[in-house]
Amino acid sequence: MRSFARLDVFVANGASLGARQPVIKYPLDVWRQTFQINVHANLQLLQGLDPLLRKSDAGRVIFLSAAVATNAKVGTGSYAASKAALEAVARIYGIEGKGTPIKINTVSPGATRTEMRARAAPDEDPMTLKTPDDIAPLFVELALPSCQRHDEWIGADDWLKTRTR
Repeated sequence: MRSFARLDVFVANGASLGARQPVIKYPLDVWRQTFQINVHANLQLLQGLDPLLRKSDAGRVIFLSAAVATNAKVGTGSYAASKAALEAVARIYGIEGKGTPIKINTVSPGATRTEMRARAAPDEDPMTLKTPDDIAPLFVELALPSCQRHDEWIGADDWLKTRTR
């Protein structure tokens, strides 16, 4: 395995939708699996990559969350709860990262034309949704060494509105 001197950007995007069930009927094995992917895997990656990020002159960490982390909807169960937990990890890491060159931010992509969105909202017309390419420039902006945003939660839909003005 090749080793690297530093890491400049980490996008914490490991995610699983989980089941679309009411919380009181939620399968505990699915709940655990969703947390394993959405929280634990991202945390383990962050723990392993932090030493390399600290060696960068401008390390950047971008966590992907979802609006349901704070505005829960029926049937979002483990996905919403795990994204809320991931946001807490991001906020804590952001506080711990103050005074370092690392900038930590959280992005909520909003309704985006992805396979996961199609599974979450099968009756929705995907052609009415923005594409990943539409919001890719946000990730580039947050990854740039010149980016000074830190410890922010950024809604991609709001960000897109500011770009079209």
